[in-house]
Amino acid sequence: MTEEYINPVDPRRISLAEMSVIEQLMSLSSHVRDSMGESVKIVEDLVEGKKEAIRARYERIRSLKNSAEEVKDKTLEYIVRIAPTLIYKDLYATVVNMLERVAQNMDALAYRVLVTSKQNASVSQETGRMVTEFASTVFKAYDKLHDAIRMLSMNSARRSVEAAKEVSKLEDSADSLYRNITPHLYSSYSGDITMLMLLKEIVDTLEDTCDIIKEAADNLRYLALHKY
Repeated sequence: MTEEYINPVDPRRISLAEMSVIEQLMSLSSHVRDSMGESVKIVEDLVEGKKEAIRARYERIRSLKNSAEEVKDKTLEYIVRIAPTLIYKDLYATVVNMLERVAQNMDALAYRVLVTSKQNASVSQETGRMVTEFASTVFKAYDKLHDAIRMLSMNSARRSVEAAKEVSKLEDSADSLYRNITPHLYSSYSGDITMLMLLKEIVDTLEDTCDIIKEAADNLRYLALHKY
């Protein structure tokens, strides 16, 4: 009689400890998502010249970044404690760190918007439209990453993979927007180097953020694939 091979560590079986990690990851993602949403709004405030709103929103984004750091630290400490029972501990830790990097980037973006708002020059209508669209696209990419984490927390691996795949499509769209914005900034603000540099830093921060989101989604998709 052929003996049935039984894998003592079935990757499809989510332990209570791993579920706790995923729940903490979901909590972290919620903080970061709030930060992303505020960052889109602070860009809109810049376009509309709302200086007081920018100052208030900058403080909220900074507070959300600090909260994300606290959740990240607690989650990583928990991962270390349960490391012997968590097969993909390194991947989880990587995703946690990437989410925190997104929050850090949003804090950096908000500060650049704050500095830009103090300049005498204003953002042109066309520049405002392009940058706002770019920021919104990056937010949509994060929203899909957030959905992928949420689906994983609901033990719906297939839907998690599908959401993670959507991130790649949105990242492609963001790349196209970035390629159009960069030459536009150089041609529109060649006479104002300070404004050019500040706007370019805002756009570059958004681009870097989208790359981080894409990489985090790829790691999450790999995790979800093992839960099929």
